[in-house]
Amino acid sequence: MESIMKKFKSFFYDEKGAETAEWALIVGILVVIAVAVYREGGLTAALQAAMASINAAINPAP
Repeated sequence: MESIMKKFKSFFYDEKGAETAEWALIVGILVVIAVAVYREGGLTAALQAAMASINAAINPAP
């Protein structure tokens, strides 16, 4: 019985792969956000409008 408890404790406190799992979770969240922004299209239109405004400010019409 003590052997099972030792194995359980060692499994519970083992942190191998924890950092990898954290990075995978972060990357997954970023991918979900990127897909949501890309599909929405609202951000794309806003960026295009901002770039047009910047372009107009840099190159004024004669």
